[in-house]
Amino acid sequence: MTPESTVQAGRRATMRRFRYGFIIATLAYVGLVHLSDFVLDANPGASWRYAIAVLPAVPVAVCVVALVPYYHHLLDELQQRIQLEAIAFAFLGALIIAFVYGLLELAGLPGIAWKWAWVLMVALWVIGDWLARRRRL
Repeated sequence: MTPESTVQAGRRATMRRFRYGFIIATLAYVGLVHLSDFVLDANPGASWRYAIAVLPAVPVAVCVVALVPYYHHLLDELQQRIQLEAIAFAFLGALIIAFVYGLLELAGLPGIAWKWAWVLMVALWVIGDWLARRRRL
């Protein structure tokens, strides 16, 4: 193996670990949201309800902490640009969706549980990544 292929193999392995970790953290988030909803509904007056309510934030923080080194160390300039475009797409898409839905709430639609906003942003990020890669590669 050449030194370049060894570096590429290391990058692929690191990216694979990040993706699996990201998927596991996302599933943990979904599970903890449901668990915290269940526990809070069963114990509405408990003094520890605030700690349970923020428990789903832990896997979100894990994703953020894992994402920053991944972005800086594993992506070349083109990949960083693609990710920047994908994140911008996700941010602006979520902004538009939140604004429009907020207006529709004034017309009578039910309120949204904002604990799912993170899932919306990740879905938009994936779509933005796909769109940016189609355009750039």
